[in-house]
Amino acid sequence: MINKGVNFRKTPGGQSSGTRDNSGTENRQHSAHTDAEPDSRSAALDVPAADVADAPEPSAKSRGRQPSATMDELLTIGRTAPKGRQGRVSRRNVEAAIRAKGHSVGKDRLTEITRRLQTELDQALTSTRG
Repeated sequence: MINKGVNFRKTPGGQSSGTRDNSGTENRQHSAHTDAEPDSRSAALDVPAADVADAPEPSAKSRGRQPSATMDELLTIGRTAPKGRQGRVSRRNVEAAIRAKGHSVGKDRLTEITRRLQTELDQALTSTRG
């Protein structure tokens, strides 16, 4: 049985620094890590803060595409939508009215529009009763 080579030492980076063949002769290989060179990870930490680029500040609403209509325009369209059960604002009807006018609307904006319209309707009902 012939043994082609045996690793005899590992460097701190996990790389072999040499092998021995069957005759016991040492075959040195150059490793990427030597004791004379500084560790590349610690060298990266010595970069001055002025040389490091700042990450851009994320905006509060940087999701999705630009809305096709303003909130006021969507509220105006939503007011024309038929009421749902028991005279309440129907999310489904508000969405259908907005899309029928050719505008897109996401679920968060639709929820906000529906909530505002229902608040307006509730205020109008309480002012006529009282």
